Amino acid sequence: MDKLPWIFVVCFGCLSVYNFLQNREVNLRVLQLHEHQDQGANRYRRDASTKDGDDEDLKRFMLNFPAEKICKKFMYVCAKDKCKQEETAVIKTKESNKGGKPQECIRGPPGPPGPGLEFPKLVKSTLHNDEVNISNSKTFECTFYGNPIPTVTWRSPAKNFSISSTIDKQKLEVTSRFVISNVSWDEQGPIVCHAKSLLGEAGDAGNLTVLTKPVILNHQNLVFTPEGITFDFPKCKVRSNPPAKITWKRIFWSMPAGRFSTKRNNLLINNVQFKDEGFYVCEAENFLGKDKATTQLKVSALEIHESSPQSITINHGETANINCSAFRNAKKMNGRISSKTGSKVQYFVERAPSGNSILLQAVVNQEGIYSCEIQNEAGKKVRTSVFVEIRQVPTTMTSSTKISTVKCMNYEFRCHRSNRCIHRSWKCDGALDCPNGEDEDPAIC
Repeated sequence: MDKLPWIFVVCFGCLSVYNFLQNREVNLRVLQLHEHQDQGANRYRRDASTKDGDDEDLKRFMLNFPAEKICKKFMYVCAKDKCKQEETAVIKTKESNKGGKPQECIRGPPGPPGPGLEFPKLVKSTLHNDEVNISNSKTFECTFYGNPIPTVTWRSPAKNFSISSTIDKQKLEVTSRFVISNVSWDEQGPIVCHAKSLLGEAGDAGNLTVLTKPVILNHQNLVFTPEGITFDFPKCKVRSNPPAKITWKRIFWSMPAGRFSTKRNNLLINNVQFKDEGFYVCEAENFLGKDKATTQLKVSALEIHESSPQSITINHGETANINCSAFRNAKKMNGRISSKTGSKVQYFVERAPSGNSILLQAVVNQEGIYSCEIQNEAGKKVRTSVFVEIRQVPTTMTSSTKISTVKCMNYEFRCHRSNRCIHRSWKCDGALDCPNGEDEDPAIC
């Protein structure tokens, strides 16, 4: 109980200090208010319909706030910085007109919203099905829009090209140019411009066609043909755009009357004769220019074109193929294969579907000299000879008795009973190639 009075004394002292501080704060605010009123001749009336009234109320509130120095610095920051921001304006208050307050900043109306993220979009393109003369230059252009601004790439078969780009940050557009210099024939084809950003892709495509005068790519200066056949000149291959008109001419002489024709721009001469020899010109022309190539034709007399080797060696039981061929009008030619020994030889005559060649073939199994002969309608003959030799068979001796034993090759089958060799492919083929039929023995086959 003795401590209770002291507790009351301490509490009363604390309340007194609190009231003293409270009164001091109120007195300071009153002094500031009077000082503020002395600086201006008139009070401002609040206008609820204007933004000035709202700002005045806000200012009074801030002036009555305890931390007045901080608030004043915040309120007049625009005046001190001279309103550097683009969205604020400076006006003069009534106090500033009387030389009292400094200028005060007021925020203007909100501006239009800024651009948001945008997918790449094609704005303009010059890519179409374009044409350009060979060795000239060609420029293509693509413009794309997007935020972020996309990156543009190009695809083309061109080799000699350059790429340049222009960026418009205000419009969020990029314009890319693709320039092909000294265009060549191989640079024609599809052309693609492609834009890409983090949000997506866009693009456009076109095609470039190269125009050129005719160029004859391949030709033979000299060609030979047998007499009497239908001769097809080497193809006159032309590179041209637009397509060229191709014509054939003969230098110094007229074309063979009634015996020539053009098929798919190629020249054909029927029943070639010696008088058809000469120079023939293939000429290609379009509106850009023309080109030509000259070929000399030589007519050769009847001769053997292909034949068997002059010497053929076979084993016992084997056969040799004899053949020969010649170019000319096959319908007017004939031939035969014969043996120098006078034995009869069976041969076959084959004429090509084109009617320009004849082929004679025979299969023999006896040693000797064989002749292959071809004759034309005028009675002229050409021939070739083939010597067929049968390889000698080695012998072995057993018990003073001479017995011949055939040694066959790896690709041959030995007929054990008859001591002969046949080709392995003949074994088990259904034909009795061995004299005693060992090649078709069921135990083997």
